[in-house]
Amino acid sequence: ALSYTWGDSSLLPGQIIVDGETVEIPANLEVFLKKLRCSDKVRVLYADAICIDQRDNREKGCQVQMMHEIYERATRVLSWLGPGSLGTEVFFERAITTVGYDPSSTLGSEPEGELLMETLATDIVRLSYWKRAWTVQECLHANNIVFYCGSMNATWEQFMNLHDMVTSH
Repeated sequence: ALSYTWGDSSLLPGQIIVDGETVEIPANLEVFLKKLRCSDKVRVLYADAICIDQRDNREKGCQVQMMHEIYERATRVLSWLGPGSLGTEVFFERAITTVGYDPSSTLGSEPEGELLMETLATDIVRLSYWKRAWTVQECLHANNIVFYCGSMNATWEQFMNLHDMVTSH
């Protein structure tokens, strides 16, 4: 299942072909789908903007009631935090190379710890993804989550290990 914000509605919508028909989707979803595209294999993905008929309010209402189940039962939830920045690239790179959280461990140099803390506080926590109740709920219901930001991705465990290290120092 995909977790993402629909993004700025003033942007031109993206397009995807579903069963031979062109379907408009949020531009932010189009960016994420292109990032996830695998030319050598088939992927089965759930994206609400595609899987729920957005013109049918009754269907939308029924589907919204099932969202927690969809994200709980998903094999994996892929969360698109957005295009990222140089700071988020550094944070995610460090997250995927940090093995386990040890309260006695250090982040290396003090400037590195300060940079990671500033990146967490300004470039990651302030992303629109964390300001939407739906996306936060999707994260909380997920059993296996991978965060994508810019060209990087990290599992929940990798992300939280570094988060805990940064915030405990």
